[in-house]
Amino acid sequence: MSLSTLTQLSNLISQSVATLERVAVETNTSLPDLDNPLLSDESDALRINAVAIEAARVIAAAGRQLAALTMRPKDYVFEVVFGAHLAASLRVCIESNATEMLRAAGPEPQGLHANKIAEENNMDGDKLARIMRHLATYHIYREVKPNTFANNRLSATLDTHKPVSELFSDPDNKYTGLTEAFPAAAAWTRFTPGRINLWAKSACNLWDTLKDPKAGFSNEIIDSPFHRTLGIDVPFHRWFEDPAQHKLRDLFGIAIKGFAEMNPPGTILDAFPWTSLQEDSVVVDIGGGIGAAALQLARAHPHLRIVVQDLPGVVADAQKLWETQYAGVLQSGRVIFQGHDFFQPQPSQEASVFLLRYIVHNWSDTYAQKILMHLPAAATPSTALVVVDHVLPYACPPTAVPSDVQALSASLDTAPPPLLPNYGSANALGHLLDSCMLVSLNAQERNIGHLQRLLGSCGWRLEEVVRIEGASGYYYPLRAVPV
Repeated sequence: MSLSTLTQLSNLISQSVATLERVAVETNTSLPDLDNPLLSDESDALRINAVAIEAARVIAAAGRQLAALTMRPKDYVFEVVFGAHLAASLRVCIESNATEMLRAAGPEPQGLHANKIAEENNMDGDKLARIMRHLATYHIYREVKPNTFANNRLSATLDTHKPVSELFSDPDNKYTGLTEAFPAAAAWTRFTPGRINLWAKSACNLWDTLKDPKAGFSNEIIDSPFHRTLGIDVPFHRWFEDPAQHKLRDLFGIAIKGFAEMNPPGTILDAFPWTSLQEDSVVVDIGGGIGAAALQLARAHPHLRIVVQDLPGVVADAQKLWETQYAGVLQSGRVIFQGHDFFQPQPSQEASVFLLRYIVHNWSDTYAQKILMHLPAAATPSTALVVVDHVLPYACPPTAVPSDVQALSASLDTAPPPLLPNYGSANALGHLLDSCMLVSLNAQERNIGHLQRLLGSCGWRLEEVVRIEGASGYYYPLRAVPV
């Protein structure tokens, strides 16, 4: 007699909890404490252990699937209907510096009354208490007594660790100079025209955009919900470069670092067997920005020559930065910057590796093809293409996927049954990013089958999907070769 789904999920949780506890004992590390707001390498040590990471992911996936199974269906769906209110509540606490004020109030467990936070912000204390209680219900903050709150493991991730007085006296520079950039990633939409969260408003216009006879079938950036909401007819990237958006640009740069912190450091080093390349092999980092990936590669693999390509303005800024901070690497001649528009023919004809890191997902297929199709003409038969992007695992059973895609998907993590193969909502961030790309840029994250077709249409054969231990469940670099 087969076990019920309920029992199977319960067993998965019990077994995985036992695994976590065993690993904690074996590695002499502590299990996470939700009430402890003091984040450190020690408090998060289990997150770098591959066995513990998998056990934690199974626990989260099974717990959420149990909720979907056991809650009343209408209650479960209605939580999704009102999901925007949770993000709105979080923004209130971010803008009011609630996390930093709770930290400054002193050690646990007394916490701080919502009225104290409200007074500093000229707000209604009762309304703020209701908002913080909403978040505490989702384990972000902790209500220690009526209307009195304290930080916990989750709310502490929002802490800029700046003095509260500085945050109130200079709010526009709240995220400047952070040691850890995740708080900016959680709040980078705060600087928008009229201080309205246009990304949230744009998401509300997704249905209207999809049903529009022109925009709904368009691959143009200016037909995204974001552009329709803002009422602009220039691509996001040009709007973004407008001097009026300098605060948003600065915050975005910090936020990108925060997103990167969500994966283990140095993941680019595992995206390709760089040591297999001969001395003076050329790696061309296309759209490489200020050279963050190039710096990691240059330091870890000094036998490589690296060409960082981006638009001339970006390259000029990058060179100034490197001259002051990484002069030794720049003077070695191992890294050079080159002005280049990746929609134009590729000038480098000697690349051993073309690297596209977080580029393809910024564009619809129409424009991604224009980028990729220039590369085969500049490639040698042995040139490799490395695409570092987010890969969305399918939610259907692996057996339902075509055999050639199955083979390429072999390195993707697959959850044990009865969990969804992609770990369900415990691994939903990739899909949230996909929705963000659709709303803002009319672009997308892609699944393996889609990437295989896209690369194939541009003269590249997808050969390998790389699994990086400890990385997010949607972070899978791709390796392709010329057809």
